[in-house]
Amino acid sequence: MRSEITNEDLIHEFPELAKINGSVAKEVYSHFGLVFYEFALVEHSLINIWTFSYVGEAFAGKRIQNRQEWEQNFDKGYEDAKAQTFGNLLKRAEKIEEFADISHEFEHLKKIRNYFAHHFMREEAAYFLDDSGCWFLLKKIADVRREVTALEDAIRPRFK
Repeated sequence: MRSEITNEDLIHEFPELAKINGSVAKEVYSHFGLVFYEFALVEHSLINIWTFSYVGEAFAGKRIQNRQEWEQNFDKGYEDAKAQTFGNLLKRAEKIEEFADISHEFEHLKKIRNYFAHHFMREEAAYFLDDSGCWFLLKKIADVRREVTALEDAIRPRFK
């Protein structure tokens, strides 16, 4: 599927693309990193969700009676969350009422993230052979980045 984004759209969003010296492939690597940064923002939001869910459950279960117990539960929840896979973080968030309505977006994000983490570079390697293929990859990456950013934007107010 071809992206609806044009080269001009990309240049408007990232003016440095208009001044490329040499290979466009370097820009693909750069934007690949940028999309993974966006995935990392979502992942950290999911870690925060897990952590505060853990603390909330402890508070509701009357296992938190003072500041020290709150801090201990927070630290335990945070360490547990950091140890989880992306998929397990998503599963926890899906069970929380404030995030239930976007659970389908979580599953879609997981598939996209896994594709980028495990398959993108290998399966899209042929596009690196010329500049037009690299521009195509930049457009695909921009589409994904926008999706991931939109999900992070949807998570933020629900977390608050």
